[in-house]
Order: sequence, then C-alpha cells, then structure tokens
Amino acid sequence: ATPVDETVYASFSEPAPATAETATRVYSRDDEGVQPPVAARAWFFTAPPEGISRSSLTEIEVVVSAKGDVESAKIVAGPRTYTDGMILSAIKGGKFRPAQKDGQPVTYRQTLWVVVPDR
Repeated sequence: ATPVDETVYASFSEPAPATAETATRVYSRDDEGVQPPVAARAWFFTAPPEGISRSSLTEIEVVVSAKGDVESAKIVAGPRTYTDGMILSAIKGGKFRPAQKDGQPVTYRQTLWVVVPDR
C-alpha cells in the first residue's frame, strides 16, 4: 500500500470548531484582529463615498452571520423613500464571505451605505 501524506488531507479538513465566545458574539470594526465580511456582489459602499451628499445616502446596519447570511438589516439614517423596502430586501438576500477572527468565521455587525438618487 502507498503511504498517505496526511498534510494533503489536513488542508481540506473542516476548520476547528468555534469557541463559545466566537459562536455567540457579534463583532464589529471596534474589535481588533477581525476581518470584516466581503459581499459576493457589492452594489453598496462600506464607507461613505466622497463627493456624494449625505442627503443622498441611506445608512444601513447589517449583521452578517458566520455562514455569510444577512441575519438582520435596518436603516439607521438617510432619506426615507419608497425604495427603502427594496433596498432592505436586496441586502437581506445578499451573500457575504463571513468575517474572520483567528481564521474562524464569526458574526459581524457592519454599516453599509447606499446611494439613493434624488427624485
């Protein structure tokens, strides 16, 4: 029989289970050593864009799970328009690469900005 190189299989193994803290805690940009989630398709901003009036921006707080799903989304600032429901629905249906802490996926609270065109 041919010997099996265990290092090859180690690279495909499941990540170590989350600790009790990382399994229940919601991280944010205030936490050191945490890489924020990344959207599969980004049509929003992760920082307020320069040169765009704040009155044209809707600020949305999202919580992205350790699986990359949007657990919650709510508008926290910006113009209230007929597009609010569509914006929230689109964000809630989005998929993210989860935030990472010490190589493990974690739940993360993040602020996003969407440009709302003037009517």
